[in-house]
Amino acid sequence: RLILSECSRSGKLIKNLLWLTSNDTGKKSRKLEPVEIDLLLLRLLESYEPLCHSKNIRLRLLLTDEMIPCISGNFQWIYQLLSIFLDNAIAYGCTGAGNFHGGKASIEIRAWVDGKKVAVSVSDHGPGIPEGQKDVIFDRFYRSDASRKEKEHFGLGLSIARSLAAQLGVGIEVLDTEGGGCTFLVRFEVCP
Repeated sequence: RLILSECSRSGKLIKNLLWLTSNDTGKKSRKLEPVEIDLLLLRLLESYEPLCHSKNIRLRLLLTDEMIPCISGNFQWIYQLLSIFLDNAIAYGCTGAGNFHGGKASIEIRAWVDGKKVAVSVSDHGPGIPEGQKDVIFDRFYRSDASRKEKEHFGLGLSIARSLAAQLGVGIEVLDTEGGGCTFLVRFEVCP
């Protein structure tokens, strides 16, 4: 069991390093297409609900009443980008004395129309990210002192997220969640 676990961990590390290397060498093409973000978010919710339930985390998807238009992007890259934010929220944002709802830690995925863009955010209510670390969290192999004892994380997720965002032509904002915690926010161009 231990050997299988370590092999899986090593496999994830190699996969992430290969992705970053291919991105550094410019081998990733930037092919953008229309993406139905509400459909993508529903799939993301379905994928993460069992994991969140097993960890006693309440995962919510909050969409506006107005229709959300298609965005310009790449379904797989956007899915991976938002998965990284969710993985971080589960690993780091649902610990400590955060804002808990009904005895459960809480993570919210939101999407709304923001002018000529569609904004998507992933918010947790954990300890948050100190101001001094917000500039370095996207560096490769960076892990906060509190997370260094965790063996399953390598400090590559947010570096990959930054590379994915660059491929998609979007930026990532790191904000404090009201009441405590961290919010990752991305704004996508609406399809012409």
